[in-house]
This record gives sequence, structure tokens and C-alpha cells, in this order.
Amino acid sequence: LITRRRGRGTFVARPPVPVAMLDIVSMASEIPKRGQAYRYSCLTQRMVAAEGEVAKLLRVELGTPLRYILCSHRADGDVIELEERWINPRVLPSAETQDFSEVGPGQWLLAATPWTEAEHTVSVVNADPELAALLEAEAGAACLVLERRTFQDDQVVTFARLTYAGDRHRMTERFRPRGTAP
Repeated sequence: LITRRRGRGTFVARPPVPVAMLDIVSMASEIPKRGQAYRYSCLTQRMVAAEGEVAKLLRVELGTPLRYILCSHRADGDVIELEERWINPRVLPSAETQDFSEVGPGQWLLAATPWTEAEHTVSVVNADPELAALLEAEAGAACLVLERRTFQDDQVVTFARLTYAGDRHRMTERFRPRGTAP
């Protein structure tokens, strides 16, 4: 690609840095697309008071009521994703009374509210005994953690911590340099 700068000339453009964009998807639809049987389990759902880092991430004052859900998503019987989610009912009031027994919070949120921006942070942890038990993995197993904040304009609707046993998850993304046609 070439760039032109008036009065300075024509130059070979630097190639754009490829950026992998992670989409927001529903495990309830993605797992069956892979030809696997999907199962959802809600482990807990309750109102909690915003504390520490979660309060900062959701941009709320300490003690603000939040909806908390801990659930798992399975593919062919294996726990693929452990979802820990906090929803701000001040931004999305219907979350306060929504029953997540049968429908996962991610799936419900995609249908319940539009989002304008999302932020992903990816890290790796070794499973402590409690996390290992929830993932049905061995203690010390490597786990991929995706933390997501979802926004409506300047308000944070939800913060999710999605954890995957490293030997059961792979992220693949196909992309092109910015500005090139498919």
C-alpha cells in the first residue's frame, strides 16, 4: 500500500498491525456449532455488594448492589467454560430479578441489551484446588482467563471472568490487515 503526503511525496505505507478481535458469543449456540452437546449449569445466583476490584471495574461505589452469577458451560460433558459474572442493575434493572437457572447470563445479556463497546483482558493462571474442582481439572492445571467488561456508552453493564482449562480450550482467529477487502 502507498500513502501520499501533499508536498512531501509518495511513500510505501507500513503494514497495519494485525489485531485479533474477540467477539462476544453465546456458548449455548457456539458449542452445538462445533457438533458437541451443550449443557449449562447455574451454580449460584444472588445479589451482592460491590467490593474492591469489581467495584472499580464496574465503576460503581463500594456497596452498590450487583447481580452475581457463577455458572458452567459444558461440551459433551466436559466443563469448557466457568463463567463468573457481575451485572449492574442500575444500568440494566431487569437483571435484578432475572432467573439464570436455565439460561446463562451471557446468552441472556446478548438478547436483553445492546452493547456499544467491550474490553477483553486475557491472562493465564494455575488452578487452585477450588478452581480445579469447578473446572473438573487437576489442581495446578494451566487455565486461560478472559475478563470482559461490556459497556453501554460510558456505563459498564457487566464484568465477566471466563475461565477455561488449558487442555480443553483453544482460541483461533482468522483476520486480515486493516483496510484490506475480504
